[in-house]
Amino acid sequence: MAVAAMEGSRHRPYGTGAVLAANRYTVHVRRRYIERMCATPHMHYFVMASPHTEANAKAALDFFLKLSKDEHCESIMFSPVNLAVALKVLLSGARGHTAAELQKILHLEKEEECGRGCPESAKSCGTVDSRQKTQGPAPHPCGLAAPSPELESAPHAHRDASDYECEMPEGSHKEFHKILAQLDKPSRNYELSFANQLYGDKSIAFVQQFLFCALKQYLTEVDSVDFHKAPEEARKLINLWVEVRTHGKIQDLLPEFNDEITCLIDLLLVNALYFKGQWEVQFDKELTKESSFYLNERDTKTVELMHRRGHYKTGTIESSQVQFQVLEIPYKDHELSVFILLPKDYNPSSLQQLEEELTYEKLLEWTSETCLKVEEVDVAIPKTRLEKSIPALKFLEALGLNNVSNPEKADLSGITTTEMVAVSEIVHGVALEMDEDGGREAPHCPRDRHPASRADVQFVADHPFLFFILHKFTNSILFFGRFSEPEENTACH
Repeated sequence: MAVAAMEGSRHRPYGTGAVLAANRYTVHVRRRYIERMCATPHMHYFVMASPHTEANAKAALDFFLKLSKDEHCESIMFSPVNLAVALKVLLSGARGHTAAELQKILHLEKEEECGRGCPESAKSCGTVDSRQKTQGPAPHPCGLAAPSPELESAPHAHRDASDYECEMPEGSHKEFHKILAQLDKPSRNYELSFANQLYGDKSIAFVQQFLFCALKQYLTEVDSVDFHKAPEEARKLINLWVEVRTHGKIQDLLPEFNDEITCLIDLLLVNALYFKGQWEVQFDKELTKESSFYLNERDTKTVELMHRRGHYKTGTIESSQVQFQVLEIPYKDHELSVFILLPKDYNPSSLQQLEEELTYEKLLEWTSETCLKVEEVDVAIPKTRLEKSIPALKFLEALGLNNVSNPEKADLSGITTTEMVAVSEIVHGVALEMDEDGGREAPHCPRDRHPASRADVQFVADHPFLFFILHKFTNSILFFGRFSEPEENTACH
C-alpha cells in the first residue's frame, strides 16, 4: 500500500509524486543490494568496532535490565541491534527535546552527533522545540537535511527521490547504516530476516523525505492503515506483512487491539527479527536427549539437551557476588558466536546477582581473550525455539523516553506534517532457533557417543543462564536474553 495524504483539518495534503518515487526506490534499493552481493561473493568481511557499536551495547544493557526487573521469572529476549533501528528511525525525524531524549537513550553524545560535517547552526543538537518556531523548517541534530516547505506541502509537488539528502557525510545515521547493510546481506550460514515498518493512521500525512531516508538508511518502510475505523483489518494486515517478511517464522505479532485505545493510535512501529544459524561444527542429533532443567534447587522441567565434546573458548569467572562459566560457541565461518553465561549455583539468586553486575565494560572483560581460553569441553545446551513479542515503549519510558509518546510534547515534525502526533507503541518481536544443524560433522567413531573419560571442562546448561549472539565483524549484538525455563512456569518465585 502506498502512503497517501488524506484530506482533513489536521494536516496539509501533498501530492503523490514523491510517494511513487519512494515506491520506485523500494524496488531500486533491494535490487542494488542483491546485485552488489552477487557480484562480490567472496568479499572479505571487515571488523567495525566503533563508538556506535559501543553505544548500542550500552543501550541494550539498559533495556535488558529494565526488562529483567519487570519479568524476573520468565525467559526474556530481544534484539539490541534491531531495537536500535527503531529508535534511530524515530531520531531521524524527531526534533527538539524529543530528539534529545532519543539521543540519551541511545547513548549518543552531543559531540558525536554534532561534531563532524555539521553546519554551525545545527550544533545545538535540537534542544529547542521546533513547534515553537514560527519561521523556517525545523532543525535536526545533524540528521535529516531540512526539506523545503514549499516542496513538502505543495498539493502537486514532485521531487525525484535521488534529490533528497538524508544526512551530512560521516553522520551517525550513515555509520549505523553501514552496520545494518552488513547484517542484511545474504548469507548461506544463517537466516536473518528483518521486518521493520512504521504504520500511521490514514489521517496522518508523512514528510516525503522521511519516507525516502527511513528506507535508504534503515530499510524501514512506511505505510498507512485505518487504525481508527478498521483496527482489526489493520492488525491482520500488519501480522500478515510480518509473517511474509520473516518467511512464516513470526506469526500473530500483534494481539487483538483494545477497542478503547484504537481511536488513539497515531503511529505504530513494528520492529521484528528472526534468526537461525548453523554451528561451525554441528551437534550430533543422536546425542540429543530429554533431560531435567532446574528452575531452582528443587523444581525441574523437561528440556531437550544437545551434547557435544569439542574445543571451545571457555572460562570460569569469580566476580564480587557470583561464580559463573562463560562459553563461546561459534557459528559457521565464525561470522557470529553465541556467548553463554552460566552461574555455577542453581539458586535463581545467583543469576539475579549476575544480572546486577552487568555493564558494558564487564561484558567486554568477561568475553575477552584474557578470560577465555581454548579447552576441551563437554557441552550440553538446550535445543530450543524462543519467540517473544515486547511492547517496548513502557520500558523505554522507564529509561526516560517520555516525549515521543505524548501527543502534546512529541516533536516529530521531520516525520509528519500533521500536528499532535505521537508514537502509540513500538512492538518489538524476536524469534530465535537453536538446534543441532551445523556446517560440518565432528569426526567421531561409535565409542565417542558414550566416552569413558570426561573432558577437561563440563559446561552443562541445565539451569537458568544469560546469553547473547554477537555478529563478529560489526561487533553488534543481535540477541540478548535470559533462558529461565523451557516453557511458561512460575516455579522460580
